[in-house]
Amino acid sequence: MELRVWNTKRNPPDDEELESLRKRVAELERENAYFKGINVDVAPFGFLGTELPPCPPNAITTCRIGPDLFAIYIKEFDDEDFLRIDLIEANYFGHDKEPAYTDLQTRMRKCFLEGRIIIRWLDFLVTPKEMREANWNSPYESYWTVLETINVRDEKF
Repeated sequence: MELRVWNTKRNPPDDEELESLRKRVAELERENAYFKGINVDVAPFGFLGTELPPCPPNAITTCRIGPDLFAIYIKEFDDEDFLRIDLIEANYFGHDKEPAYTDLQTRMRKCFLEGRIIIRWLDFLVTPKEMREANWNSPYESYWTVLETINVRDEKF
């Protein structure tokens, strides 16, 4: 696409050219927002000079749905070890706007705030085939077990 520069000696652009320019501006604004979003997504790691998160940075990993990131680590309270899970959502928003959340993020936040949380420890176990009764094409047998399910509603740290 050819972008022309006009001045007072040239006639203003025609409707077709204006529409083309408007589309290009919208496309560039979307790209700009996308890259700002990418920058914000790495900001919790302190890469952009932002303050470090209130959790160990090496415990942070990406999350495919819901919040952008999460951290899982051991935290000591009153001389006892606790498993701590931090859900991290990084949002870019203007000074006059509220942060935007997807519908799923909004629902997850509501469940979190209302204490409707279930945490499960799942083990995915793999054993050599000769140790299992099943005889599949794979040299290994695998299966899932649920070690524990905990419903969290009460205490806040």
